[in-house]
Amino acid sequence: MLSGVLTGAPVWVWPLLGVLLIIGLRAMRNRVSRVWPFTLMPLLAILAVNAVAGLRPSPELWALFAASYGAGAFIGWRFQPRWITGRDDSRVALKGEPLTLVMLLSIFLANFAAGAVTAMAPHLASSPGFQAGFTLIAGLASGLFLGRSLAILNATRSGLPKRQ
Repeated sequence: MLSGVLTGAPVWVWPLLGVLLIIGLRAMRNRVSRVWPFTLMPLLAILAVNAVAGLRPSPELWALFAASYGAGAFIGWRFQPRWITGRDDSRVALKGEPLTLVMLLSIFLANFAAGAVTAMAPHLASSPGFQAGFTLIAGLASGLFLGRSLAILNATRSGLPKRQ
């Protein structure tokens, strides 16, 4: 069964996983990055909304998505400042952290699982428990990226740390 899931996945899934792993592993190192890419991170919510819409959600499921997205944004807003070590007008210095990797993989695995379950057990994919769990993960992870982006954009411009 596992080999069927792995071989039945579209070919593009594996390069996407590789790119997400590279991004997540790079985020684990201290770095100085341009600020503008962080304005694009909240666009991950489009993927989450599309995935939830594919479940043919009820209004209650959309409410769960909105609540989990808001909770994720709040958590991201609160946690991100601890990883910001400096900021100027166009760049931000960040400490390495594993949360980016965990969130990227959570979104990937949730979508992968939803696709696999939909293909192999459609009755399970349409169950309220599965849909609620998927919606909760998708909303929370996507919201985290919004909150983290807002924290970076709002960070005090204190200059970047000197290279050692």
